[in-house]
Amino acid sequence: MKFNLESLQAVEWVNLYIFGPYTPTNDIEQKLGANNVTVKEIDIEARDDINLLVFMLQSEVIVVVSYPRQNVDFSPVASGTPILKEESFFNIVESADEKEWFYVEFAK
Repeated sequence: MKFNLESLQAVEWVNLYIFGPYTPTNDIEQKLGANNVTVKEIDIEARDDINLLVFMLQSEVIVVVSYPRQNVDFSPVASGTPILKEESFFNIVESADEKEWFYVEFAK
């Protein structure tokens, strides 16, 4: 299944950052170029159950979403590299192992 976040209209954003489980808060703040209370409160560096999606407008954090990995795992694309809104196309892929697990990869 293919989806894109470009159509997300609830907030205005330009870049998306995705961080995987256990990413140190200092690394996140360095990549974002900003400190954010919500990022600190979520404390992803001590968690393996979520991915962190950070939507930004220029250098301002607009929305921080802690997305449960049990729904869809963004870890394969969680590099902390900015993803432009117009390039935010993804595929949801079902894992090949015996567990029902869905993960995200970049759409080609």
